Amino acid sequence: MSQRVKRPNRSEDGSVPVKRPNGGRGRGSGLPGCGGMAAEIQRPEEHLQPHDDGGAPPELFRKDLISAMKLPDSEPLATDEYWVIVDQWKQEWERGVQVPVNPDSLPEPNVTISHCDRRKGQHEFRLPKNKYIRITKDENFKPEEHALSHAPTQAEAACSYDLDECDVSWLRILNAERVAAGLGPIYEDQLERVIERFELCCWDKIQSILRNEEGLGIEYDENVICDVCRSPDSEEERDGLLRQLQYIVHQACYGITRIPEGQWLCCTCNIGKRPECVLCPNKGGAMKCTRSGQKWAHVSCALWIPEVSIGCVEKMEPITKISSIPSSRWALICVLCRERVGACIQCSVKTCKTAYHVTCAFKHGLEMRAIIEDENADDGVKLRSYCEKHSKSSKKSEKSVCSGSEDDDCKRKKRKDMTSEEKNQARAARLQEIEAEFFKHVTVKDVSMHLDVDNDALQYIYNYWKLKEEGGPQ
Repeated sequence: MSQRVKRPNRSEDGSVPVKRPNGGRGRGSGLPGCGGMAAEIQRPEEHLQPHDDGGAPPELFRKDLISAMKLPDSEPLATDEYWVIVDQWKQEWERGVQVPVNPDSLPEPNVTISHCDRRKGQHEFRLPKNKYIRITKDENFKPEEHALSHAPTQAEAACSYDLDECDVSWLRILNAERVAAGLGPIYEDQLERVIERFELCCWDKIQSILRNEEGLGIEYDENVICDVCRSPDSEEERDGLLRQLQYIVHQACYGITRIPEGQWLCCTCNIGKRPECVLCPNKGGAMKCTRSGQKWAHVSCALWIPEVSIGCVEKMEPITKISSIPSSRWALICVLCRERVGACIQCSVKTCKTAYHVTCAFKHGLEMRAIIEDENADDGVKLRSYCEKHSKSSKKSEKSVCSGSEDDDCKRKKRKDMTSEEKNQARAARLQEIEAEFFKHVTVKDVSMHLDVDNDALQYIYNYWKLKEEGGPQ
């Protein structure tokens, strides 16, 4: 059913005239949405409908605006004076338009003109007329057909760090102290460049450690395992291992459809967060978000908990059906971490009810097996996990004691005797240690030679960056 909506006619000054019906068409005319239109437009406060939901602040909805738009079929208008809405009319539209309860209490917009280092020749981008844009000037470039764009070079030179509210507030306090001391202010773009330089120096140093320290790189350990499937091998020949700072995954296990150029970043690192898993108390590892994008879970947790599913198997996201987990599973207490957080799985031995988190089981080296019964069937893979008592691989680790001056041969021997799971745990522990000492990989001297900022300001920014990183994502 279509609905006619009044099309406003603009005057020469650009204003929209309001058509007021004759007085004969009053409130009791019975025409939906058009009775008493003049009164509705003149006194919109009569149509402010308060809405109070369980003690929440009241909400107001204006109904006169939607009423002024609607027209009865008998309204004498030319075809160019109205639009016809062909979509089916929804009842919730009758609720009106929400308006502020106290418009005067709304905050005023605050605009800050940032200090910007305008480069010579910098200008706004405009599309060339009758020419194609090219970013390389090679043998195929023709001046009469192409226009050369330097956008990639400019994008490469742009700062990759954006200040957040915490940074801006801290900078305001720092500048107040500098002005009181008779020093010039530090501008926002300068702070962004300094923090970006700290991040890059730290990253380069950590990558150098990963390449040179034995046991951290993939090339040094043939038995390094995937964080999702806990296996060093892959079914597909081209499905290689991709390294993140603290873990490694197969392309298929993490849903990587295309190998990126340069350094690969997981989903959590891409958004700069270290979220908590809704299914276990352990942080870090290969994670994907739910459909809402607000909650995160380990891919391994999603695979091992029976009720949980994954929306797109090819991309291994989003994590779905978390609401299907029964309350009895949420109430289980993990025997390994002793926490009632997230959802546990239980030992596959029918008579054993021992519960544990998926990631806790991996961490403690419990036996976790994926049994392929039918490759073509949807449920052809059976997952079996066993507690410490029923795990065949669970053995009390013998602590080999070496002297205080433990040499490299002793370290290699200890590493050679480790299982794949123990090697992976040792690697993760060392990576966490390196990451915890991130501030040792950067010095103010390294940054001062690249940026035009005084050493006193650099030292303040360095201490702030260190404290913020140690505090974790805000």
